[in-house]
Amino acid sequence: MILEAKIEKDGKFFMADFAAIDAGTQGRNIKELLEMVKDLVKGFCDRPVDVSAILKSAKKIEVEVFPSSAIIPAILRRQREKSGLSSREVTKLLGEKSPSSYSSYELGKRIPSAEKFEELLDAVSKQDRLKLRVG
Repeated sequence: MILEAKIEKDGKFFMADFAAIDAGTQGRNIKELLEMVKDLVKGFCDRPVDVSAILKSAKKIEVEVFPSSAIIPAILRRQREKSGLSSREVTKLLGEKSPSSYSSYELGKRIPSAEKFEELLDAVSKQDRLKLRVG
């Protein structure tokens, strides 16, 4: 999965903000920022992962997480919390009967297909479509 972070300079620091995990980090220079970004993303994963960070432009970093399934629970949980929804509310939005059907994705017990992940994100996210690539 590839996550995007927006970059901006704030005084002496470069700041990176990830909408997908609703978190950010900073570094004194771009090299340090890329390392901080990798550490931040690793901290959100529920198991060890490989993370690479690439500066795509002066305003964007792309971070690839492998395996993608390690970050999916954190993304779903953060977006649901950000939207102020409970697991039960998301279950209803998805047309499911059992709250555990959605919760199993958020807990990492079930790994959604790319299509199902998009459906889950649509249910938990009240903002514009997040810029994520699954693959």
